[in-house]
Amino acid sequence: MFSPLVGPWAAVGDMARARYLHSAVVCDNGNVVVAGGHADDSTCVATAENFDRGTHGWTQAGRMSQARTWHTVSLLKDGRVLAAGGYAELLGGGQFLDSVEILDLVA
Repeated sequence: MFSPLVGPWAAVGDMARARYLHSAVVCDNGNVVVAGGHADDSTCVATAENFDRGTHGWTQAGRMSQARTWHTVSLLKDGRVLAAGGYAELLGGGQFLDSVEILDLVA
């Protein structure tokens, strides 16, 4: 974690699942939601995790109906997170996604 107020990078707790090519969005309370991406075994991930800036730890934040990578996430005014587009790995190949879904963090 990096804080321009505190200075250098600092280690925080580990995520439940290592991932890359994910998307992240900062929530109004300063927490960060990370969704989708590729896991360390190169499979697409449908899960989302919430970084709590107060505890510096991660908690599960739900699951998208479609595993996505190379997608975008956006914070909606009501606190939900919109995941759009991306790419899905499928057996024997993959496909670009034109679907959109909403992750309700407060449910």
